[in-house]
This record gives sequence, structure tokens and C-alpha cells, in this order.
Amino acid sequence: MKSIQVLLSGISQHGTTLEYELDRDISSALRPGQYLLARGESDILPVPLFPCGMDGEQLTGFPPVENHWQPGTLLNIRFPLGKGFSLPSNARRLLMVCGTASPLRLFPVAGQVLSAGGEAALFTEHPPERIPIEMELIDREQLAEAVAWADFIIGDTSLAGLVTWRELAGDGKPVPGRQIQVLVDTPLLCAGMANCGVCSVKTRRGWKQACKDGPVFEFCELEV
Repeated sequence: MKSIQVLLSGISQHGTTLEYELDRDISSALRPGQYLLARGESDILPVPLFPCGMDGEQLTGFPPVENHWQPGTLLNIRFPLGKGFSLPSNARRLLMVCGTASPLRLFPVAGQVLSAGGEAALFTEHPPERIPIEMELIDREQLAEAVAWADFIIGDTSLAGLVTWRELAGDGKPVPGRQIQVLVDTPLLCAGMANCGVCSVKTRRGWKQACKDGPVFEFCELEV
């Protein structure tokens, strides 16, 4: 884990979601789904930020971050933190299922699949303003067909929303040749250093801390 100081070089807004750019490119050090903790000079608590966008070079917070940051703000950041998405080498048909207010944190995985010649489809109730033309946007009626089509499924959801994944994932039973990985949203404050337990997620092997054992989990490992 690294701790460095960076300048916030840009902020853009897409609906209710803010995207941040730093004066230093750290995208190669962050796997999609991993996060960093950023703290400004007057911040009491650090803010978790995730890679977003097709190239993973921008950062976004979830829930949407409300702070006083402006371009030029000096941030202390710690990274890389947590466990991100693990893209299978043979993944060619990616389905993204967004259960939160924005699917932007899923897009870096789509960028990797598409750049390797694969295909990507997205289901979300909250489509962003800009969707890459290479990405297919599907509706709820097409979801079951897309699940059968995909060889790799990823998503993001709250703890409460995990229950809705049962039908989608076949009650969590592994499907030969297909992986399902989910980014579970919980408070991420201590990066595992305090063992505070506020981010605990129940798995088939007991309670795990999303801040260091996640926030991305294999769905078949989760107790839902």
C-alpha cells in the first residue's frame, strides 16, 4: 500500500455522479473494483474513490461524494486497497448488472473486455448520460436472455440488494464456465487497519471485511 500526496486536477458531473481526475495517473496500480482512500486537509474522514470510465483513469465515489473539494485541492491518498474484479482470461461476453445509482465503476472491466475483442452488455435502472457505442444497453425483459448469453457477470449492489441476485445467479449455485462477481457497497473507512467491522459482509465461510476481503466478492461465496 502506498501513501502519497496528489492534486485534484479536475471535477466533472454526470447526473448525480462526480468524476475526479488527479494530477498523477495511478490507474495502473488500481484494479477495477479496488479503491483508494482520499483525505483533504480539512476532512475528518477519508473518502473512498473507485476507478471509473472505460480506461479507469477517472475516479468516482459512492454514494455520491458531498465535499468541498475543488480543482487544486491537495489530497492525501492511500492505495491500492481491497480486492477488485478478477477478469477471466477467456471472458468474451460480459454482462454488467448495476444495482446502484451509477454503473460507472463497472465500466473499466468493460473496457478490458472490449479491447480484447469481446462484447459487453449493461442492465441498469440509471443509465449514465454517455454510454460507449460498443456497449449494448438492455432492459429488464432482455435480462434473462443476457444472463444465459454471458460468460462473465459483474455488478454492484447494496447489502440489502444482494437478495435480488438470487434469481439472477441461480441461488448462488456455480454455473460451469461462468463467474459472477459483485461489488458490495458498505462503508469503507479504515482499510482494515482498525478492524472496526462496520463493513462486514456475511459469507459461506463466516463474516468478511469488505474493506480488505472485498469489496468485490464471488457471488457463490456470499450468504444471501
